[in-house]
Amino acid sequence: MNDKIVTIVLSTYNGAPFIDAFLASLAAQTHRPDRIVMRDDGSTDNTVECICQWAERESIELLINNEFSSRLGPARSFLAVLGASGASDLYLFADQDDVWLPEKIQRAMDHLVTGASASPMLYASRLTIVDSSLRVLGHSKIPSHISFPNAMAENCLTGCSMAFNQGFADLINIYSPSNAIMHDWWCYLIAAALGAVVFDEEPSILYRQHAANAVGEGPHGLSLLLRRIKRFFRGEPNRRSAQLAEFMQAYGKIFDKKTFDLAQSVLDSRTSLAARIRATCFCPIPRRTLIDKIGIRGAIFFNRY
Repeated sequence: MNDKIVTIVLSTYNGAPFIDAFLASLAAQTHRPDRIVMRDDGSTDNTVECICQWAERESIELLINNEFSSRLGPARSFLAVLGASGASDLYLFADQDDVWLPEKIQRAMDHLVTGASASPMLYASRLTIVDSSLRVLGHSKIPSHISFPNAMAENCLTGCSMAFNQGFADLINIYSPSNAIMHDWWCYLIAAALGAVVFDEEPSILYRQHAANAVGEGPHGLSLLLRRIKRFFRGEPNRRSAQLAEFMQAYGKIFDKKTFDLAQSVLDSRTSLAARIRATCFCPIPRRTLIDKIGIRGAIFFNRY
């Protein structure tokens, strides 16, 4: 008998159109969750009512965190829910509009080491991308560089595919960030700097793309290039540096020297042209494509990182 506690960490917002399909996929798991800990971020529909009725029908414990009454946005909302989740062997972030494949929870359990003495570990998987009617559009890319240098530049792990053990949850809960771009990017930074990342190339989820996604897979090819050029010149600059600076504030004292020095050299690029040139030319920051590699170095050089 497997007595490991499995907790779903869920933040919702006006999810009624798709929540029933998500909940049905939870009920169909080969290893069903023990409980759901959730926070609603100000829904005006019947999302919460649907979840409450489903949990009672399926005899799954449901804890609703009402500590924050105002809207927090997805990043802060998910991290707030996790902070109120209590002890568990396995935690899984969940999005309200996706459909989980039947072995999603079991695959995460098979890849992670759990228990009180287990080192911090984060699991993430590939996605099957579908439209609003669940028609398959393709699959997410397999990350080519999972590392802290990569995490400083981009997030290549998707939150709805993430699972982690208690040791990793304890690391996340050390600090509540104000400048995290998204909760999954913050978790990737933590895992790459202080834990271990396990990536599963087998998709575990039908990742629904539609107009209401907080963050989606996004465009490709020329559309992607044009969007990034526009974002580079018109978008909010220095979001990554604000996130990294806060990350250093929260965890820098427990970094190894190599990780600390690399992060500090990127942050120092904000102080002078000479520092920007050094960081642009010599900091190893791997990304997936040539455009991405040029983009991150351009951002550092022009002080828009």
